[in-house]
Amino acid sequence: MKKTIYYQGSFDGACFMYSLVNGMNNLRKGLSYKKLEKLWNERLQEIPFYEDFLFGDEGTRKFDDSEPFLTEACERFFNYHNPKRKEFKIEMIKNVNCVHDVQEHLDKNSVLIADLFSGAHWVCVVGYSGNKFLICCSMLENFGKEKFKNDRAYNKVMELSDKQLRKVLYEQRFIKITKI
Repeated sequence: MKKTIYYQGSFDGACFMYSLVNGMNNLRKGLSYKKLEKLWNERLQEIPFYEDFLFGDEGTRKFDDSEPFLTEACERFFNYHNPKRKEFKIEMIKNVNCVHDVQEHLDKNSVLIADLFSGAHWVCVVGYSGNKFLICCSMLENFGKEKFKNDRAYNKVMELSDKQLRKVLYEQRFIKITKI
């Protein structure tokens, strides 16, 4: 029997959670590993049913079609300490049909949490160059492979045409996180 290496996503749906923490890491400056770890531990518990993301038969599949749940999960993760004075604006952006629709929502204060490949995997989109998107992907081996552009960390570049975007972006939507 051929052996394989398992990775985040092999048995869990934690890619959504990693997309959130990668978004936070790219929007807030000066977060050390220790601060991010503390934030991860505190804020995950604020997300309803966060344990479900660790089970391969549930994970995000249980919630991929629930826009209210997804936006509420982001709201709780990003604005946990200050529900009255929000630090981040959370928006579900729908009807994303072309590369330009994605580009117009990305700037130095925003990241996009996107569900790709028919709801199979969540990533954090941190920037673009033309039709090449800079992505934080928790399934890829990262150690020492990170790249940086305009103070943003990413580990994957995905080049997309309008037609390809419509194929890979689940439900033609993403969640925009903006630092206010």
